[in-house]
Amino acid sequence: MEVKLFLSIIILTLSGCVSFIGYNDGRSLGKGKKEMLASVNLTKSPSVDFLNPKNKKDDIPILIFPAVAFGGITGVTDKIDLNFRVTSSLNLNGGVKYQLLGSRSSTFAMGIGAELGLFVLNKNSILNTQIPLFTSYHPSENLAIYVTPRYVYQFKSSERPYDFNYIGGNLGLLYGKKHKIGFDIGIYRLALGDTERFTFSSLGIGGRFIFD
Repeated sequence: MEVKLFLSIIILTLSGCVSFIGYNDGRSLGKGKKEMLASVNLTKSPSVDFLNPKNKKDDIPILIFPAVAFGGITGVTDKIDLNFRVTSSLNLNGGVKYQLLGSRSSTFAMGIGAELGLFVLNKNSILNTQIPLFTSYHPSENLAIYVTPRYVYQFKSSERPYDFNYIGGNLGLLYGKKHKIGFDIGIYRLALGDTERFTFSSLGIGGRFIFD
């Protein structure tokens, strides 16, 4: 049992760099409203060995591991939400969303966000900034289908002394009028130089739950 726990900690510590988890649509919550987020996700990611430019791509292991995420959303105004998320893969995220199109009852909604993330890697934590575009279609008040394209700019680290970018997005649905449960798929691509290409992906189930 102790060996399994130790191996699990090692895997989570040596995996991933950015959290690519969705469960958010284009609608804002509304002023004063609050929701809790929780999800269980299966993530596919190269080991953080890819940060070291001395390592060749073919020698870097690709890991598949579970990640648990918790977070929350707060409606500051009728158009603006604040959000945060913590994952077991050592990622912290916080940000803001502004609803550009639609309302809290419209069939189509779109919002734009700005987020700051931190990957806690021993003494060498890595910062990133994210620009998500939240779009969603609501065929009924019980169902939301969302697509969230996202651009991520990750700052350089001591292991890899230059910045790099992720491009991708999340697709999923949320079902429920009050408490919402659904699934989320995330696929992102990272380019390093002219030759190295890495794909990050996640698949999970989770939900958003009203607690105020």
